[in-house]
Amino acid sequence: MLSEQIRNIYDKISETLDAGTAANHMYQQGALNKKEFEEIQKLNADQPTSAAQQLLNLVLSQTKDFIDCFLDSLMKTDQLHVYQWIILEGLCSLLAYILNSDRYLRLLCLTYVIGY
Repeated sequence: MLSEQIRNIYDKISETLDAGTAANHMYQQGALNKKEFEEIQKLNADQPTSAAQQLLNLVLSQTKDFIDCFLDSLMKTDQLHVYQWIILEGLCSLLAYILNSDRYLRLLCLTYVIGY
């Protein structure tokens, strides 16, 4: 159940993330090296979803500081919607998993958090 939810979050972020802009900010902050930055930029030109996946794979395998830089880059590159979605969906999925609940609780949590 949790792995499916994580995969859904990963796929959603891959489809909405502007990896080129985020990578540019992360490179300027020193989180990405030149090779990583150039690979993401090259992929982003023709395959933006693949570029986003490559950036996400880096994020998932790095330190807390790297993750914090990624989240900061989302806020500073006008991708607040992606940042908010990661936080809200992640928290609600984790809560549903902890409580061993179904999709209804997850929907209820999302509804409560975003105020609908």
